[in-house]
Amino acid sequence: LGCPPGDADVTKLSGGERRVIDVLTSRAHAIKTERLSELCGVKTNTLHTYVSSLRAKGYEIIQRQRRYLPLNKGGQ
Repeated sequence: LGCPPGDADVTKLSGGERRVIDVLTSRAHAIKTERLSELCGVKTNTLHTYVSSLRAKGYEIIQRQRRYLPLNKGGQ
């Protein structure tokens, strides 16, 4: 799992997208969708919108069995 390449323009992330990235990069283990939604301060539907947008921007965000896997900080 990882973040986009170092030359990607991450300054164009919305506040909600940034919160999703911050939570996923700070985790060592998978996090339930509902808990991620709570930590980001958004409803589940909004979380899914942010995740879709982040994937379109090159972030490799994986969800398995209603849990999101953590992101690597180094982009690997």
